[in-house]
Amino acid sequence: MIDLISGSAETTEIIAALRLLLAAFMGGILGIERTRKLRPAGLRTYMLVCIGACTVMTIGLLLFERHGKAFDPARMAAQVVSGIGFIGAGTIMVTSKHRIKGLTTAAGLWAAAGLGIVIGCGFYLVAVSVFVVLLATMLLADKLELMLYRRLRRLNIALIPRRDKTYLLLNGSSRRFADIS
Repeated sequence: MIDLISGSAETTEIIAALRLLLAAFMGGILGIERTRKLRPAGLRTYMLVCIGACTVMTIGLLLFERHGKAFDPARMAAQVVSGIGFIGAGTIMVTSKHRIKGLTTAAGLWAAAGLGIVIGCGFYLVAVSVFVVLLATMLLADKLELMLYRRLRRLNIALIPRRDKTYLLLNGSSRRFADIS
């Protein structure tokens, strides 16, 4: 008898298909959150990453069960992690104002791949836990970050070299400067 909850029995094609559906569902929920924020990597991207990682891990386990030690599922998972790192690096851009964009997208795609690997391994309780933590982070962390950002006091410092003196400019005000030559 196959135990669908613990994943302790041999991986069958039915269980593999159920894992893929779970990966599509959880990846889709994460993607909806990113789509809601009008990010380029949204519903389809997160679903595809999670499904792809789940597929690679599930196939790795099936090959290991059928052919023994000739196949190492951990090596397949490692390839997913490095491949998603490559894709994620392509989403990170530095704008003309020297701001970094896409870092959260890259991290989210990497985490979605990790979720797919966990689902592909059949660790359903861990998968649900990872999913809840990821979703909470995506939904709530930006609000916490904004609240903390509003409470920060910023200090902008600029050094302005002139012919005979160098000035220290604080907070962009021309009235607050010091001769530091």
